[in-house]
Amino acid sequence: MPALLRELHGLIPSYGNQFFWTDEKGELSNLYGEVPEIAGIAPFYIQEFYNRRDFETNDNVPQIVRREYGALTKEQTLRIRMREFYRSDAYNLVFRPLGYHDAVRLVIREGQRPLGLICLFRGRQDPPFTARDARLLESLEPFIAHALTAQPEPDIQLVESGESAMIVADADGRPLYLSPEARRLLFLAAHPRMSPGKTTGEAAVLPPALVRMCRNLVAVYADDASASVPLHRHTNPWGGFTFRAYRLDGAATSPCLIGISVSRQEPLPVKLMRQMEHLPLTKRQAEVCLLMASGLSYAQIAQRLDISPNTAITHSRWIYNTLNVSNRAELVNKLLSL
Repeated sequence: MPALLRELHGLIPSYGNQFFWTDEKGELSNLYGEVPEIAGIAPFYIQEFYNRRDFETNDNVPQIVRREYGALTKEQTLRIRMREFYRSDAYNLVFRPLGYHDAVRLVIREGQRPLGLICLFRGRQDPPFTARDARLLESLEPFIAHALTAQPEPDIQLVESGESAMIVADADGRPLYLSPEARRLLFLAAHPRMSPGKTTGEAAVLPPALVRMCRNLVAVYADDASASVPLHRHTNPWGGFTFRAYRLDGAATSPCLIGISVSRQEPLPVKLMRQMEHLPLTKRQAEVCLLMASGLSYAQIAQRLDISPNTAITHSRWIYNTLNVSNRAELVNKLLSL
């Protein structure tokens, strides 16, 4: 989903996109938002507005999922006038802190079964969404539904996504500073699911694993032979997360300030797909290239794409010549270095 929302910007320009997963009753089961501020606003929204104050300006999520068909702009979905909406708590306590000013949304369905709600947002300085934008989003519904229902490949390799940030904490694991991006990545690492029954506010301390990491760093500088490396790796549905702790001050024995770097890893096929966007390959060649880089045999590629093995091999030779590589290892390295 993070990759899908990011790619939508190239088709329908927006400030930030969100997706709400729902269960068979239309109740919120998880959500993902692109802007860093979502880490602080999402728990507040669920606790204060979800199925409570939504009705002041709009339908709630279960009603939207059950009743709405087709993409709708913000003006089409409001129970009140736009002028009143911009004076409402919903706008000033939820929309505005996230940088949202206008929106278009679409319930994603597979047949009649709702899968979730996708929302695209624009900021105050952006032009409002048009009926054309709504029609374009609506045309994507079957493709988004297909992506949501596809079975994930087992044991997909994770690689660095380029998303990283820094947390500053004291020796007891109390966070002293988190950048917006650090807050978002920490939020994703700690919340594999975000739903009404599983929301938590921002903790006064870091998660236990990171507190232990801070204490391990203190032990290292205290020459404690039992101290372990101040490193923590964590994987959940949002990807892989790597946390590393470093001493920030000049003290040689008992560091008072600790920097914790956090980076997110994403599935290798997602990164390769994004890297291939500007290569001189046809759509079919790009598909073969991605499957080759993912380790599939020519027979498996042929079966997946409904082509003959000889055709798959012909495409592979063209890809090798075009990218000036001679084997799959070189192909992957070439794609990752673009």
